[in-house]
Amino acid sequence: MATATSNSRPDQAAATELAADKTDSNTPDLQKSPQGRPQHTVRMTLTINTTTYEVEPVPCDPGTALQCFALRKSNQVVYHVSRHDHGAECTCADFEFNRNHRDPLGCKHIRAMVAIGVLDTRAARVQPVRSPSGELGFDDEFESAPAKKWSDWTDTTRYGIRRRP
Repeated sequence: MATATSNSRPDQAAATELAADKTDSNTPDLQKSPQGRPQHTVRMTLTINTTTYEVEPVPCDPGTALQCFALRKSNQVVYHVSRHDHGAECTCADFEFNRNHRDPLGCKHIRAMVAIGVLDTRAARVQPVRSPSGELGFDDEFESAPAKKWSDWTDTTRYGIRRRP
């Protein structure tokens, strides 16, 4: 009677190598990346309608801006979106000509950055200036005392729209 099994050392070594080859071929090759290159890279993209922008944070001086991002289109046009104490700004033509100081929500770039939670447009918390006596006061150099009634400040300057004939 013949048996098919063998307990010799060369057969055991061959079986161990065969098992190691099978497990290596099934596992992902994460350890064998080229020297000096990171194993993982992260890229943030923002798609508005059909236009895709690559979003990149830009370091900024805290006295100038609170947050700053560069939005790069596929044709290499770059828009800079930044947040300041007075609100958000963008370097696109729509913001500069149509929205600046008129629309507090901003252009489509600002709205999209706020919608995904990257840009924070909440107003900065301003503490009122108190005098040494503890009363709230006005700085005479920059501001005047508030008007007592509506007509005190509305009657001094009149604004109107005239229609062209």
